[in-house]
Amino acid sequence: MTIADDMSRPRTSTLKAQRLFKNTSDEIVALADRYVRYQQRASRQIVVSHGDPDSPLVLVISGRLQVSSVSEDGHETGLGQIKAGESFGESAIVLDTPIAASVIASTSVVVGLIGRVQARKLFCDHRVSVALLAILSNKLHRAVCSQSTLSMPRAYARVCAVINAVVADSAGDARPLIELPNQASIAIAANVSRETVSRAMKLLIQRGGHRKGGTPRSHL
Repeated sequence: MTIADDMSRPRTSTLKAQRLFKNTSDEIVALADRYVRYQQRASRQIVVSHGDPDSPLVLVISGRLQVSSVSEDGHETGLGQIKAGESFGESAIVLDTPIAASVIASTSVVVGLIGRVQARKLFCDHRVSVALLAILSNKLHRAVCSQSTLSMPRAYARVCAVINAVVADSAGDARPLIELPNQASIAIAANVSRETVSRAMKLLIQRGGHRKGGTPRSHL
């Protein structure tokens, strides 16, 4: 899939569905709509690279992103997933520092990108700032949970913990089935090999905790 900077723009109501702008005024949403650039990415394409000093605010319109860090020896460690309606890059913009992680598409995605200068103007709106505080607090909670998952000694337990986190995070979704991240993304998040994820998924299917085409809305 090619990047489509000139793709048909989603309606302004799409931005209103973003957690960052959900409770703000129509004027601020309209301002964000003037700032945003929409792009498409295929699965495993990079959206933001670690260390970028000008990294934008990333709004996930559809699909799912993987946040990860890469060590000097090339080992990739998953730091979390970002689903539609969520955003990334806020803390780097607030602190005026280079982005501390890379963001890669877990599925085909549509993202909205807003430059740092424009994002700071939006953050000054009091309703946006309240939403921003909640978003950053939630990310801190997720980071703690992620570290707890990585501390589990058994690889199978880590894979199940990652899947359960996706199920729990989708509790408010109206769809009867949950689309899991691909096996590569689960492997990165659980710090295991793809082969380990594949074996764990087969075992879950055998036990009835997962089925092809989606995951039932229950913990595994």
